Amino acid sequence: MINDQNINSLLHAQNTFRAFVDAVVPRTPRLAVEYGKIQFFGALDQGTDEYMVLSLNHYYIPLAEPTADMLDIAAEQIMLYEGDYRAPASFLRWGKFASLSPIDRFRVLLLLDEFAIYLVDLPTPFKDNPGLIVSITSDLMRLAMMGYYSEWSGYGSTRLEEPNQRKLEFFPLSWKQVGYPGPSLGYRALRELF
Repeated sequence: MINDQNINSLLHAQNTFRAFVDAVVPRTPRLAVEYGKIQFFGALDQGTDEYMVLSLNHYYIPLAEPTADMLDIAAEQIMLYEGDYRAPASFLRWGKFASLSPIDRFRVLLLLDEFAIYLVDLPTPFKDNPGLIVSITSDLMRLAMMGYYSEWSGYGSTRLEEPNQRKLEFFPLSWKQVGYPGPSLGYRALRELF
C-alpha cells in the first residue's frame, strides 16, 4: 500500500542518489569548452540516480531507502563535527546527505567505510552489520559508474522496465564521451608476446 510516508521515503532516496551521482560524475563545463559540448553532461543528465535506486532495490531486500537513511545519518556526523555547518533550509528538506557539498559527500563514504559512526544508530539492516555496510558502501561507487558508462541511458523510455522488456533506443551519451564504439562480438587488438 502506497501512502504519504512511502512516497516521502522514495523521494528522499531519489534525491539522495541524485546528490550522490552528481558528486561522482558532475557536469563539466570546462571540459565542454576544451573538448566540445558533449563533455558538459554528467550523471544526472543520464538518469544514473534511477539506475542506483533500481539496482539497490533488487538486492535480497530493497536497500535504496535504508541506504539513503544511512547516508543521512553519516552526513549528520559530519555536520556535528563541523559544528556550525549551515546548509540552506531548502537543501535540508531533501535530506542531510543531499545538502552537503560534493567533497563532504565523499567524506560520508569514508566515515562509513572506516566505521567512524555509531553502528547502532544506523537503520535496519545496517545496524550492527559492518559487513553489509562495507559491501554497500563500495557498491555505491561501482553502481554509479556502471549506471553512467553502461547502456542504461540508451534504453530511454524503457529503462525502468524489466530487463527483457528494455530496448536500446539510442546510443548512450557517455559512450560518445569516451569514444566507445558500442557492443560488438569482438574487437581487434594489438597483443604483445611476452
